[in-house]
Amino acid sequence: MVLSPSSTQYLYLLPQFDKTPEPDQQLLEAAGVWIGKPSSNPLLALFEKAAAKVQNWVPESWTGERLRDGGVTSASNESSVILYANLALDRRILLTGDAGTQALSWAAAYARANGYPLQSFSFVQIPHHGSRRNVGPTILNELLGPIQPQGITRFTAFVSAPKDDDNHPRKIVLNAFMRRGGKVIATQGTNKIHYGGFPKRDGYVDVEPVPFSGTVEEYD
Repeated sequence: MVLSPSSTQYLYLLPQFDKTPEPDQQLLEAAGVWIGKPSSNPLLALFEKAAAKVQNWVPESWTGERLRDGGVTSASNESSVILYANLALDRRILLTGDAGTQALSWAAAYARANGYPLQSFSFVQIPHHGSRRNVGPTILNELLGPIQPQGITRFTAFVSAPKDDDNHPRKIVLNAFMRRGGKVIATQGTNKIHYGGFPKRDGYVDVEPVPFSGTVEEYD
């Protein structure tokens, strides 16, 4: 099931894409129509600048979450298709692509309206290589459930990021998924699979999950 975007949401986002060409105003005016491409978002520019500058590393505990709401990402990211699959009993999957908090909120609202259970996934994709701008505590609580006691594992979370990417995944994001019961697996240049419902096949070995980090990135 596609949770987001709806056709209305997609058409709202489309004029804001970086690569959407400017409309031909003369033709539109001749037809009695005016459609302007929204100007660049100055708030997004500020967030991008801040994201590129890591001040330092600061301590973080299980009960002292530093991740905050308010992350801003691009319209094209918010148009990422969010998929919900109910494959079998206790086999619910959430795939998020590059979605940000706006798209995730749309997805959660659609799931609730149509009776698709949240907070009971077996597998979740961490959005956009583990970027801190794509998630926040409020939407994670809504999708995944509240913070759990340390050591509780309720689902598997995969994060896809290149081997040589020094900026992704963000430890502050991985910690947030772990707090809500996620066993976090990072690709980081290697091939990994998630399976269930049958025994492990010959030649496959168990992967080591990412450990909880006692220090996370702090930003301007």
